[in-house]
Amino acid sequence: MEHGAERGAEWRGYPRPEADELREYIVDRWFVEGGLGGPTFLWQRDVETESRDRERLLLPGGVMPRNVGFAIAVEPLKWYYQTVTGIDMSRDESEDATVDLTSMPTFSVDSEALSGVRAVAGNALMSSDYLPALDNLTMLIEQTVMFLGHVPDRDGEGEDFLDTLLWQMRVYMDVVARNADPVVGERALDAVSALTATRPLRRRPPALIEVLASCLSFARWDDTRVLAYGTLDRALAAIRAEDCGDDFALIHMLMDFLRHDLLRVAGDDEAADGFLAEHLAQGPFAEAYASQLFAKGRYEELLDVIRTVCMDDAHPDDHECDMLPGDVFPHGWGTFLEATYQAVGDVEALRALYRRRDGMGDGRAGDAGTES
Repeated sequence: MEHGAERGAEWRGYPRPEADELREYIVDRWFVEGGLGGPTFLWQRDVETESRDRERLLLPGGVMPRNVGFAIAVEPLKWYYQTVTGIDMSRDESEDATVDLTSMPTFSVDSEALSGVRAVAGNALMSSDYLPALDNLTMLIEQTVMFLGHVPDRDGEGEDFLDTLLWQMRVYMDVVARNADPVVGERALDAVSALTATRPLRRRPPALIEVLASCLSFARWDDTRVLAYGTLDRALAAIRAEDCGDDFALIHMLMDFLRHDLLRVAGDDEAADGFLAEHLAQGPFAEAYASQLFAKGRYEELLDVIRTVCMDDAHPDDHECDMLPGDVFPHGWGTFLEATYQAVGDVEALRALYRRRDGMGDGRAGDAGTES
């Protein structure tokens, strides 16, 4: 099949066809970030890259006991809270005392309230004793989430710290998945998935799913793949059964992101594509499926998807993308349509498309021209 990049020179005024630009974004940028030859939402190939670097630095033993790690992590948090609120955190009856967040100063990482968390995490991330290290890492995430729920993180510095901590656990879990035997792997999966029962974490859907995303690495290996499926299924079922606050739609979409990536990481691309096709009513999944079809040159199927997704719109140009960048998709789903017409060389359809845009005051310079 002749691609848009090859036909681009035949269209006057279009030195860079939309099909060429889409293929560059989809195949050379988005799919490359996942490293799996298809769309992913949560999985990134940098997880493995960083985990291999981390693995070379690990040493046996040296993980501080959990109670010691807990004390080191929590004491600075308590002192910070006591300093900015005046509440004596050493008194048992004050442990649950809270104040109006609007009256508190904006939290800053420079306060070093999280210095203990950072120190204990650094210790855990140096050891090849996987289970004690993960026990401390999950404790740190729980305590950090609880702390951030009691301070005004207006500048997002605490959120950035938490994101870094979650990423470090993802990288460490990749090391575990690659090296641990199935028994240790199963215990590691259980330890991490148990963290999702933390109520404050459930109020942060992106962080909650990021925790579970650290289990995806185990789906890459034959001896732990079934463990990853079972662990994530149980965790997601438990989340569905609990109150996750006001972010019901968001948490369920993120859960579906995880289910899709689990299939993709496990190498079951056919099932992953089928999952996308079954969720065309959700913008990100429809966009991922359309991107996959375009990358594979399945243009007739893509045209069917465009018609399905845009059936309630006057034109695909009127259907905005939920996830894909506006600079690459300036006409929303109409960009998919334009790139498909270019890829198959349908000049008459392109002329009609550009005439419509010209009539709407949104045309591109020049016209579709004629085939030479």
